[in-house]
Amino acid sequence: MRVCLATSGTRGDVFPFLALARELVSRGHEAWIFTHPYFDEDVRAAGLEPEPLGAGFDLGAMLKHPDLFHHRRGQPLVFRWVRESIGPGVADFRDMFARRRPDVVVCHHFLIGGPQACAEAGVPCVHACLAPCAWLSRDDPTPAPQMQTGALAGVAGRALAGVARPILTLLTDRLYRPELRAAGLNPGKRVFVEACRGGALNLGLWSRHFRPPCADDPPTGVITGFCIYDGPGSDLGWIPEDALEPGLQRFLDEGEAPIVFAMGSAAHHTAGPFYEWSAGACRTLGVRGVLLTGSTEAAPRELPPGVAAFGYAPFGALFPRARLTVQHGGIGSVAQALRAGRPTLVAARAHDQFNNGVHVDRLGVGRMLPLHRMTPRRLTRALAAMLDDRPMVETSGILGARLQTEDGPRVAADHIEAFATGRPHDGTHGPAPRTASCGR
Repeated sequence: MRVCLATSGTRGDVFPFLALARELVSRGHEAWIFTHPYFDEDVRAAGLEPEPLGAGFDLGAMLKHPDLFHHRRGQPLVFRWVRESIGPGVADFRDMFARRRPDVVVCHHFLIGGPQACAEAGVPCVHACLAPCAWLSRDDPTPAPQMQTGALAGVAGRALAGVARPILTLLTDRLYRPELRAAGLNPGKRVFVEACRGGALNLGLWSRHFRPPCADDPPTGVITGFCIYDGPGSDLGWIPEDALEPGLQRFLDEGEAPIVFAMGSAAHHTAGPFYEWSAGACRTLGVRGVLLTGSTEAAPRELPPGVAAFGYAPFGALFPRARLTVQHGGIGSVAQALRAGRPTLVAARAHDQFNNGVHVDRLGVGRMLPLHRMTPRRLTRALAAMLDDRPMVETSGILGARLQTEDGPRVAADHIEAFATGRPHDGTHGPAPRTASCGR
């Protein structure tokens, strides 16, 4: 079977597809990653072959844009980027189909035009969504419009969930349908909502322990489990501890478990004073800390004793050695933090991060403190409360143990194989039945 996995965005959008592609290749299938050349090195390091998508767009500049992770301006910026990418992206799909026709395409839900290009070429298309809010389910215990914690925010979120799809349909159809027509495709209706909720098979690439199946999920939706990839040699997101650089390894061995502060593969570019506040909180609390700053330029110039800064470390090797983690709430970072079995503080900034943070709070395995509301005092107080919260520590350990038994890539690959061959899925690795209560 020949499988094209199409995705773009940040590494958090690409790495789950690498995990899935590696699983498919291990079964003897031919699989390649259709994504921006910005990720070619990551793709090849995973032992996979890249195909170019959107090469004319300066993705590197976009990932460093000061508004990309702004809590208000970030989402409109992404929607504009998606609109501008439709025409060139459709052309790249057509070119790829002419050179290398797959038996099935697995398409990230933000690649508007991908499913339509597949339909034009007669290639079956599987939709894939990384975070629960993409399914826009009204009975989600944390519905997509809920971006804050608390009972009142939950009531408001559930009330807004009833009108979220129509509003999103109206706004995104105005943005995307003209671009699809200009590309010579039939846009259909509810373009973005169908990308999120449609498809003959729609994979939700998160754990049912994080967000269970719900009655209002897409009719063809399947929750697979997190698809975690953490660099060359990784196995289900876990890699040997010797993968850590020697300086970090020595630091970890020298004392008690630290708090680990990370802002993801792209968000660290515009993290502001976050790392300085993090170092200060460690000094005030008398705890050790590791700052993953992405680059030496982003690290604070002066660090207190017991706090060290490093550019990058594989989360799968580092997070299990943390006392707790602080991360930006991207679904990949959340998956790694929860799988490590340690409490996590979500410093949400934009996009799905707020909704992911509310899920974390709902499960009792962490808290959310949005970055735009963070102050040094609030950060220190939040960390102090979490360090002393024994029930949270115990609940985090229980959830981590459950997540470690899951194999998201295997479940997703099972369903892709069944879909592509037209045979019924035997349910061996399938999800639990949907329930109307959905874990509330």
